[in-house]
Amino acid sequence: MTKERFSEAKDRLGDYFYLEVLFGDLRVPEKRSVARALTEMVKRPKSKERLQVLNAVYGAGSSIELTSNLQDEDISHRRLRSALSDPLNFALLDTTPANADIIFPKAATLSYVPLEAFPQRLKEAIAATPTDSGISLRQKGTFQYLCPQAEDNMDIAMDNETTLLVNGSLLVKDEGRLTSLCTETFSNRAGYAFLEGNWYSPYDERLRSAIRNGLHMGKEEIAMQAGVWQLMRPVENDELLERAKYHAGNGPYPQ
Repeated sequence: MTKERFSEAKDRLGDYFYLEVLFGDLRVPEKRSVARALTEMVKRPKSKERLQVLNAVYGAGSSIELTSNLQDEDISHRRLRSALSDPLNFALLDTTPANADIIFPKAATLSYVPLEAFPQRLKEAIAATPTDSGISLRQKGTFQYLCPQAEDNMDIAMDNETTLLVNGSLLVKDEGRLTSLCTETFSNRAGYAFLEGNWYSPYDERLRSAIRNGLHMGKEEIAMQAGVWQLMRPVENDELLERAKYHAGNGPYPQ
């Protein structure tokens, strides 16, 4: 029965390349959970639309790629938010695929769906530190490209002590594009979360100005109760993340 269920799930995902590949990379218990969620999804209206949206999400590795995928498929942000709230997406996020990366889909979901909507087990696994901060995450519009040089620029900024820690978790570099690396997963007042290991860029001008002033004055840390940030992409260097966590006081000295 299990093999039949897996075969049926694979057939249903046949038109959705990225979801099909991800399903193939899962361990048996995870396949069982995803297949169960998929079976329930197809009983509900607009299941094909939601699969189309999730395929666009899991086929993206950055916000700019996601924006492009949504535009290519003529997918609205309302449909995106609805699909990301689907139990199938939560089942996919509650996996550890061997050859597929779900870091960006997880970060994107946390940008669009408040933690209170997540299943308890997944919420506990994400382990976001709750805060009373009023900073928010941008959900619409055109997102910018963050080049691979960002990782080298963060290394340089830490070497030169030209970084600024915002709200204890967002380490901003003063080299290249004004961008921060999230060093600890945390949620804002509304329950949306910033995911450790992802780049976020300050979006609104008041926030950018406050950060620039802090850097110019040589401050090590500032606290912001307002401002809009936009998710960019996951960090490409695990060693850099460990160093940034130590630099921000959120991790041990890198070995």
